[in-house]
Amino acid sequence: MSRRIGIIDLGSNSIRLILMKVWDNGSYKLQDEIKETARIGESMGPERVIKVPAIDRAVQTIRLLQKFCYANKVDSVHGVATAAIRNAVNGNEVLETIMKETGVSFRILSGEEEARYIYLGVVNSLEFSDALIVDIGGGSTELILCRERMITQWTSLPFGAVNLTENFLTSPQVNEEQIGRLEDYLKEQYRSVHWLDMARGLEVLGVGGTLRNLGRMDRKRTRFSLNLLHNYRVHTERVKQIYNLLKKGSVDERKAIPGLSKERADIILGGMAAASNYWILPGRQELGLAALA
Repeated sequence: MSRRIGIIDLGSNSIRLILMKVWDNGSYKLQDEIKETARIGESMGPERVIKVPAIDRAVQTIRLLQKFCYANKVDSVHGVATAAIRNAVNGNEVLETIMKETGVSFRILSGEEEARYIYLGVVNSLEFSDALIVDIGGGSTELILCRERMITQWTSLPFGAVNLTENFLTSPQVNEEQIGRLEDYLKEQYRSVHWLDMARGLEVLGVGGTLRNLGRMDRKRTRFSLNLLHNYRVHTERVKQIYNLLKKGSVDERKAIPGLSKERADIILGGMAAASNYWILPGRQELGLAALA
């Protein structure tokens, strides 16, 4: 026997639906997936309040995803919410509104739960032994240290591509002062992770929209022949080159970069700053991508 389930991930930047076929023995297969950029974490500000336009976008998007599930005869729909909802002072109220308007109930994942689900996705789809898993999202960044394929340390840092952009990169054409303040902030955040030195030189496995777009841009630049991202490898020097390219251009110029999603052009620089300024990357020659759904 099998059943079809829908899982909606309400992230800071995007809302993603995956349809899975699940058998009684626990095996599963991905049937379909949809991603929409809703930016629920946009303009939260220091007061950490999700604004009405963002709520409206989320409601509209989830309604459409719910209709898609209904059309595909899904047996049940499960919603999970991450950093934007978790950190917002009105997060529970937002989820109540979404439930009332769409009928979809969401559970807020703790930082620890989010890190564990990221780990499970990577450990069940890539071969590795010792590694640092890095997930740069819209509103948070998760670092997970693995030894012999088991979690030994983890942390969730309070920055992602959306809030880094809003807090530091406020003009269409960024300048050196803005970049300098952003990089100083990132240094401070990474240095606060007391165990991060233990990850120096280990394999680095990247997850999330920023790093998927990094892989796509690198694939175009190197004219890589296969249309794949999972387990794609990006040399550290090429990570830096792409970061430097993004720093020089305006948002409109970034939209023309092959491989970069136009919807992400305005926030990619913040996410790439977090990726290329990982103070553990100099110990590695390349970054591996876990292109999870």
